[in-house]
Amino acid sequence: MSPLLSSRARRLGIVSASITVVLSVAYAVPLTAGLLSLPSPDAPIGEPWSAMMEILIILSMPAMVALMVAVHAWATPARKVFAAMAVVFMALTTVVTCSVHFVILTVSHRAESAGQPWLMSVLSFRWLSVTYALDILAWDVFFALSVLRWPSGTVHPASADHHWATCAGRARRRDPRRRRCPQHRHRRRLPGRNAPADDLVPPSRHGPSRGDKAGIS
Repeated sequence: MSPLLSSRARRLGIVSASITVVLSVAYAVPLTAGLLSLPSPDAPIGEPWSAMMEILIILSMPAMVALMVAVHAWATPARKVFAAMAVVFMALTTVVTCSVHFVILTVSHRAESAGQPWLMSVLSFRWLSVTYALDILAWDVFFALSVLRWPSGTVHPASADHHWATCAGRARRRDPRRRRCPQHRHRRRLPGRNAPADDLVPPSRHGPSRGDKAGIS
């Protein structure tokens, strides 16, 4: 990743994460007020709290997609594919939930829709309604897959070299009896030298090194 792209991705991640946190905290205000104003536990949240919640959800979803894009930009090469999957699932969450809440916000609040027989089975947040099922699909399936931590069993060669260089640098500052990295017990020393273990080098991926050939000969 170039330094310019890295700084832009970092800035995008910070801004989108901040917007997500602020809107999530703001969402808790009408949610708490709506729950406290319920006449019974089975009743839906009334106005104006319901409309405020719909607007905050619609505003927060683009920021969450941007946050996943920033995570994808900063992901290691071994995890790029999983970060791309996270972006796709977050985009699906955004499309479904924004469509649901925008339709509820614009259609169900109109006077022409009041008293329609299909309103409760399509646009209400009660079980066995279309919008309720779509919202469960968005948050319980797509969102869960987006934030799931996918395992990765492969290691990029550049990442392995960087890890070895880090281990070698740390070994110089440790006790000589504990200079070897636990993850690299198979590493070899340069032949023909009596230096301590900070001269450990990883085995070459392209055959024996020049020092190995000289030691063998």
